[in-house]
Amino acid sequence: EKPAKSVGHIVLTVLGAILCIIFLPILVMNTILIIKGAMDDSKPPSVFGYTPLVVLSGSMDDGSVDAILVGDLILVHDCDATKLQVNDVIAFMEGDYAVTHRIIAVNEDGTYTTQGDANNVQDAIPVAPDHVIGKYERRFQGVGNAVLFIQSPKGMLVCIGIPLALFVIYDVIR
Repeated sequence: EKPAKSVGHIVLTVLGAILCIIFLPILVMNTILIIKGAMDDSKPPSVFGYTPLVVLSGSMDDGSVDAILVGDLILVHDCDATKLQVNDVIAFMEGDYAVTHRIIAVNEDGTYTTQGDANNVQDAIPVAPDHVIGKYERRFQGVGNAVLFIQSPKGMLVCIGIPLALFVIYDVIR
């Protein structure tokens, strides 16, 4: 006969399984993003057609309830960049940076005039369709701050070092 397992052992096993179920998809998506980012650094990488971006400026914070705020994580989805319309919010490359602004005019030459919702003037340079990363889909308020923290040395220690140490300790105790 097998000896009965203690409640503590069962709880630790269930907790470990739950953590694996949560962290495995995150690990897979991050691995895909890292590999795709290394292969093509001309624009941010995407997973399944979605590109996650962290908002670093307040150009879209017009004070409305659904405003895009500094520290948000936004998702933009691949789209046909030649079929965008006025009022679509898009992310596009401006030099080495991704910018998220609203289309305020579709120009005759097929480019887009954009402007941040909180800005008083339109952007000086029209956006060509081949510079469009995608169309804004949704935001996760404040999650961008967590992403930036995870990328910092302290964040890596907290998010990689501590869980790794806990797995080792758990394995030794078991």
